Amino acid sequence: MTPSAVTGTRYFNCAVLLDDRGRVRDTYAKMKPVLFGEYVPFAETFPWLYRLTPLPVGLTAGHQPLVTSVAGRRLTCTICYETALPETIRSLVRYCRQINGGPDLIANLTNDGWFWGSSELDMHLTAAIFRAVEVRTPIVIAANTGFSASVDGCGRLLACGPRRKTATLRVTVVPDGRWTLWLLWGSFLPGICVAITVTVALEHWVRRGTLA
Repeated sequence: MTPSAVTGTRYFNCAVLLDDRGRVRDTYAKMKPVLFGEYVPFAETFPWLYRLTPLPVGLTAGHQPLVTSVAGRRLTCTICYETALPETIRSLVRYCRQINGGPDLIANLTNDGWFWGSSELDMHLTAAIFRAVEVRTPIVIAANTGFSASVDGCGRLLACGPRRKTATLRVTVVPDGRWTLWLLWGSFLPGICVAITVTVALEHWVRRGTLA
């Protein structure tokens, strides 16, 4: 394939929501493509960069979160490593709560087949558990090689599929909806802690220099 900068064609990593008749109800385009895994920086301006990588073309980032409902539950969606990004999930949940008071559930669709059942699967699941706690929202994961799982808003692993084996999980999702300091303030409080630490360290360094 020729890079989109040349052809004008754009490619997306998408999730599609179908109704019980197979009709498309909603779609979601991944908003955070993986660096060097799904796109090459500056390659839209310099297409020749793709000749230096195994990627034939880069993916375009989506711009709109999915806000929908299924069986009376308010639903949003993430794809793959978006659950490893705290600020991305925080922004997603805040956006949904402004639109319809949700989400009751975050669905994550993941292709971890690249990693052949390694410890990456464990790390990816652990990241999702942290995200569920940070935003007090259940997360259900569908992963083609594991781990498919259900995590509640307290971070409890309610169900987990096997590693690199086919399985079906049937789970009950209980909405949470609590607010957390992370949802309200984001990186503001950690930023203050970093600023205080740097200030104290600089003061100590200056005092040592003065005494010397």
